[in-house]
Amino acid sequence: MNKNAMLPDYANSGGRGKTKKLSAEKVGRPRRVTVNGEYRSGINITDEIKTQFEHVINKYYRKANNYSLKDVYGFILRDFYSDRYKENGEIHYRIWEPNRIPSYHQFYYWFKKLEDPKKDIEFRKSAKEYDLKHRPLLSNSEVETNGPGTRFQIDATIADIYLVSSFDVNRIIGRPVVYAIVDIYSRIITGIYVGLEGPSWQGAMMALDNMVADKVEFCKQYGIDINSR
Repeated sequence: MNKNAMLPDYANSGGRGKTKKLSAEKVGRPRRVTVNGEYRSGINITDEIKTQFEHVINKYYRKANNYSLKDVYGFILRDFYSDRYKENGEIHYRIWEPNRIPSYHQFYYWFKKLEDPKKDIEFRKSAKEYDLKHRPLLSNSEVETNGPGTRFQIDATIADIYLVSSFDVNRIIGRPVVYAIVDIYSRIITGIYVGLEGPSWQGAMMALDNMVADKVEFCKQYGIDINSR
């Protein structure tokens, strides 16, 4: 759905992934923004500037301070593209003219090329955060099951409530631990147990006992009528 698709060897057009050979003139799309009515061409991104980008990304972005990309771009201009001067005993920075500095869009373009999501998250958050929320899932437990009853999973969760004594409502007896056994293939809960002891093998054994129990009789103990169908 693109008229350029009619060009011969369109798949080979553009040189995707190839590094451009730079000349003295600015390459890429000309800037549309003017400064005082004058177009400023900007600068080419050389290997030296790429090294500056990588240095600042490692120094400021991959830190627990969680600086934004805009902040990191400001650090680039401050560290490499500014003049320092003192005023009232304090050091200040005067950023160079726009035609002597890389633009934010240039920095963002090369940041995406240098981006390493795993490293970024581990340095900005933690390795635990990456493993918990961002690591790639290459498989799941359903792959190893052939049908219902092939494999079960058990989990214990401390409920987000506090129970009080039936003899004295002013006395808190603790938070209950809820055990659940799930059939991996069908995702049906096959056994439950609620106790006050911490997550333990004893609680897991009680959940397993409930898994093999007759659920019709079990529900009848709590005034719930079900049938086996």
